[in-house]
Amino acid sequence: MSETTRVPLPPVRGLGKLWLGVFALVLAGVVLAGVGRPPLVAVKTLIAGSGPNPQPGDYVLMDLAGRLDNGFVFQPEATVPLRMGSNIPGFDRALAQMQAGGTYDVQIPPELGYGDRKDLTIPPNSPLKFHIRVIAFEPAEQFERQRMMMEQMRRRQSGGAGAAGAANATPPGGSE
Repeated sequence: MSETTRVPLPPVRGLGKLWLGVFALVLAGVVLAGVGRPPLVAVKTLIAGSGPNPQPGDYVLMDLAGRLDNGFVFQPEATVPLRMGSNIPGFDRALAQMQAGGTYDVQIPPELGYGDRKDLTIPPNSPLKFHIRVIAFEPAEQFERQRMMMEQMRRRQSGGAGAAGAANATPPGGSE
């Protein structure tokens, strides 16, 4: 027959402190993970588009309106072509998620917008809101070819007056 030896174990003290320590470490990890995360651009799809997404350098033709949180309109609704890569970082990140034919509401945090820059119309550290309808987008080479063809047609129609400076004009949306 086998005999069992019983060894009395004292109760574990400080178990509550151990769990408190584990909880504190988990909480610290969550906080640090949130601090190191880059700010995000919120893109809400109102009407889904179709096809591929625009790539860096593409020109995007869109209906665009921009306002601040307080409702102030800093960009009245207009149809504009903008080149990917020539905008504030948050705007390019948002455009990269869109498709032709889609309608979107976009919120850009200050860090990806104008930040703490002082502007006459947009106060420093302002989040930006845009309503965008993407009409189409095309590669820069194709856009430039079409722009040049239109410029040549304009010159022919106007008899060549005023066309010399237009060929070197800065494209809409900023510098290239």
